Amino acid sequence: MTSLITHVRRRLHAPGAGEDREAGIAMVLAVAVIVFATLAVATLVTVAIAENGMSGRERQRAVSIASAEGQVDSLVSRIHYAPLSTLQDGVLCGTIPSFVSDIGPDELTIDSQITYYDAAGAPVPCAAVRTGSVEAATAAVRATSTSTPVAQQMPAVRTFETVVRLKLQTDLNKAVFGNSSVVINNNQTVIAGSSGSQNGDVYSNGNLSCKGYVYGSIYAQGATTLEHDCRYVAGNVMSVGNVLVQPNDKTVMGDITSSAGNIALNNLGTSSGRVLNGKARAWGSVTGDVCSAAAVLDKCHGYQVVDAPPTAPFPQLLGDSTWTSPVSSGGGGYTLRTFTSCDAGYDQAGSLARWLATNGPTLTAPVLIRMPAGCVVNFTNMAGHEIVLAQDVAIWAASGFNINGQPTFSGVAGSTKNLYLMQDYATPNCSRTGIEINNGLIAKNNIRVLMYTPHKFYSPSGTSQLNGQIYAGCAVDMNNSMNLTYDSLPVWGVQNKDALSYKVEIVAKRETA
Repeated sequence: MTSLITHVRRRLHAPGAGEDREAGIAMVLAVAVIVFATLAVATLVTVAIAENGMSGRERQRAVSIASAEGQVDSLVSRIHYAPLSTLQDGVLCGTIPSFVSDIGPDELTIDSQITYYDAAGAPVPCAAVRTGSVEAATAAVRATSTSTPVAQQMPAVRTFETVVRLKLQTDLNKAVFGNSSVVINNNQTVIAGSSGSQNGDVYSNGNLSCKGYVYGSIYAQGATTLEHDCRYVAGNVMSVGNVLVQPNDKTVMGDITSSAGNIALNNLGTSSGRVLNGKARAWGSVTGDVCSAAAVLDKCHGYQVVDAPPTAPFPQLLGDSTWTSPVSSGGGGYTLRTFTSCDAGYDQAGSLARWLATNGPTLTAPVLIRMPAGCVVNFTNMAGHEIVLAQDVAIWAASGFNINGQPTFSGVAGSTKNLYLMQDYATPNCSRTGIEINNGLIAKNNIRVLMYTPHKFYSPSGTSQLNGQIYAGCAVDMNNSMNLTYDSLPVWGVQNKDALSYKVEIVAKRETA
């Protein structure tokens, strides 16, 4: 620049340069204007880049804290009522593997950590959490979201934490549980939720087929079939294996997923009588009439990574001393009564049915009734008779129940009474029926029932109506009309604590430095 001006001045003062003087001045001014304009543009570009970088970083800070909080909320919801066996290192305990999430133009890396503490505030190792050898009292769930930095900016790093209080649950949280399979084979069957909720969940550690109405979700670690007469599912259908939806009118209010198989929807989702309110997502293919309908092309999503249904071990229950231990020491507080007679017929003096009919209305404490070894309990000649209970009653029969007389139970006014028909846990023998109900079982007016067997539950005929739960270590095979409203009963004596779960209560939520 200096040499150019010097050269122009020499030309202006050189002999005979008068005529070039005005042109030279004009050239100098033009060059100066260009230089200053260039500097101004460069300054504006620099400012714009800086402002864009700062605004981009502020955007990243916002999405980072939102994604960290969302990850924490997701982990907390997964811990709530999850079996202890699923709280394993790298899954729902300890350091969770990081993953990358794309939110708009931003790429975020999310790292998570879950630490459990006992009542004294000491950390609990993941192995102890998973097996239940140490009971956790609280947990801290943290997630850190780190953005890929925009130009000339540091990455946005935000950390969010939630502290939760944990309470170990001794009750069981499924309406129907079949450890090898579940077959609901009557189109009049209704599995309802408690108090109008949609929590009447049906779970199988094998295959599952459904007719009737399920006011909850369906979970199967094998394949799932929604039969022609499976009319309504209020929640999700989650399966590891294939999901087959047979053609006919039906409604599924949630999603249908298969983590390792295919989904065949047939005509589900194509009309007002064939409703798929959610989406269908599978590891394999998703086929059906709705998948090619232009108005709802987003219903079907095949060849994706899909979460498997939550796992749940079968609880191993025994009528041991925890049932009769005082409530103050964590027991059930039941009074033990041992029967020497196997007879449960209403027309037989000294039988179980007659004892319950005579003493049930005036019981002042919960009773655990132990039937003789080798005794299969059968309530007979119950027509026209109703057994009324003033307290909880647990009937333990190591050889099971074969109920033919359609017994009817009810509870006196006041708090709900619990009736347990329980077969002691043993190694499951799936060729053996542990509880069989012919002609039905009626539980009404302020009473709820838990039926538990390590073997097969079978109801071939009749009509049953009850609030409560059914748990079987083999198949649950329901061929009768079953009107079951889910209501969870407390239990004691669970031998495999990894089948229990924690109830989660949020204590605090915050962003941490």
